[in-house]
Amino acid sequence: KNFGTRIKEGYQTDQGRVFLQYGPPNTRVQRHHPTETLPFEIWHYYHIGAFNNKRFLFYTPNVAAVEFILLHSDMLGETQNNDWPTIMRTKNPELRPSDSGSNRSNPRDSFSGDSLEDLFYNPR
Repeated sequence: KNFGTRIKEGYQTDQGRVFLQYGPPNTRVQRHHPTETLPFEIWHYYHIGAFNNKRFLFYTPNVAAVEFILLHSDMLGETQNNDWPTIMRTKNPELRPSDSGSNRSNPRDSFSGDSLEDLFYNPR
C-alpha cells in the first residue's frame, strides 16, 4: 500500500518487494530532494536471517518519478552495482558498470558527515 504508484501495485515495486520479503527496515534514510545526487532512500537491516548489517539503496532516475528502484544492496542475491556512487552523483541512470571503473577499487568503510557513502556505510 505504501509503495504503489499510479501504474503499479506496491508489491510490484522494488521497495514493496523488499519490504514484503524482509520486513520493515530498522533504519530508513530518506533524501527525496538532495542537491548533489539523485533522490534516494537507504534501508538498513540489523538482521536478515543469518545475515547482519545489510543495506539497500533505492533511487529514482528522475526527480519527477514517484517509484524508487533498487540500485545497490550488499545483501546476497540482491542487485549489486559497484558504480552506484558515480550513478547517483552524475545523475546519469544510463551509466553502466563498464563506463566507470572509479568505484571498483577498495570500498570505503567510514566517512564523516552526511555524504551518500557515509549514509550507506554508516546508517543512522
